[in-house]
Amino acid sequence: MTQSDADGDGQFATSATGERSRAGTNRDRSTSGDSSDERTGGDSSDVSLERTEIIDSSSAFQAVGHEIRAEILENQLHALEDDGLSRQTFADLFAASSADTSAGFAYHLEKLVGPFLRKVDATDDSDGDDDGRREPGYEFTYAGLKIARAIQTGAYTRRIDSPPIELDDPCPFCTRDRSSASTSSSVSAESGSAFEPEDEREHEHELPTLEAQTVDNVVTITCPDCDRQVLRLQFPPSGLESHGDDLPAAFDRHHRYRLATMSDGVCPECGGDVASRVSTLSTESGAGSTGGETAGEHSQTPPQVVHTCNQCQHELRCPVTLSILEHPSVISFYHDHGIDIRNRPLWNVGPEWAETVLSKEPICVRVVTERAGDVLALYVDGTSQVVETQRSASDESGAIDRD
Repeated sequence: MTQSDADGDGQFATSATGERSRAGTNRDRSTSGDSSDERTGGDSSDVSLERTEIIDSSSAFQAVGHEIRAEILENQLHALEDDGLSRQTFADLFAASSADTSAGFAYHLEKLVGPFLRKVDATDDSDGDDDGRREPGYEFTYAGLKIARAIQTGAYTRRIDSPPIELDDPCPFCTRDRSSASTSSSVSAESGSAFEPEDEREHEHELPTLEAQTVDNVVTITCPDCDRQVLRLQFPPSGLESHGDDLPAAFDRHHRYRLATMSDGVCPECGGDVASRVSTLSTESGAGSTGGETAGEHSQTPPQVVHTCNQCQHELRCPVTLSILEHPSVISFYHDHGIDIRNRPLWNVGPEWAETVLSKEPICVRVVTERAGDVLALYVDGTSQVVETQRSASDESGAIDRD
């Protein structure tokens, strides 16, 4: 059992038989393609772009370093939410502010013009009123809208802590341990009919359930029984405060989206290109000393997919299984057994998954899942791409070996 990290932003725990897979649209890649051990983002060398530095980073933060200026951006955002338009007149913004005088307000407003707001004339916008004219005023620039939303979400201003809440899902590690101790609990295949998620997990009510606790906007999911950490990921303060009892589902969907985006080569933080690779380092060679990975009772660290943004350096590590969960063959396989795999949360996608490193030069990892005697194997290369799939009944000649 190990846990994987993303520079403090994301950790997914793993187990020898309970791995996770891609939460994004994973595309098959031919083995005749790029054989390098890292998939990089698209080459933009043939794209002509004009880059303009409108303000240096230190000046940008200084520009919003006053309560009146932050207030102007927030009021501009509220107006955008109210009527779908970002343009506000001087009078509108002044009336909504706490500034004492119009002269003082004008000084602070002018500091935002350029990097965060643009001044527009009445004739600049043809998408306004029926006569094609709108009042002169101020509109968000791209940077202004981004920073206003960041302020609104509380990402820079609010810290959320919460006591542990009990989840409905059992601990994947305890489930694995129970399965290892009693192989007689395997799923029956006598009828060949579809299995509902409730049927396949009816024994799990006897297992300890997981708990989720938030400290400084980071949600950690652990098992209070075995004291092992399953997952550790950030969540914006606005999300922690707004979802109520639906927080676990919202948290799961949020990070499925982020993992899917990185798996498809686009950074969810900045939109930059993402390089992906598969790491098969063992804990004995130092993998356990980085980013909080722990070896537990296993001498080898299960293979990890490492996604790294080439622009902002955002990094996300996860089990190989998590990187293929929404591959078409996986969706189809579980659909044939009456299961929507997307309804299983990231912290427990089922105990039936297994991973095997077949080769390190070049890297090839086999991910296997089994339902009612039906076996699906996916072969993942060093760039985290599925290069081949196999499906067969476990009682057929030449069945896939899960070990």
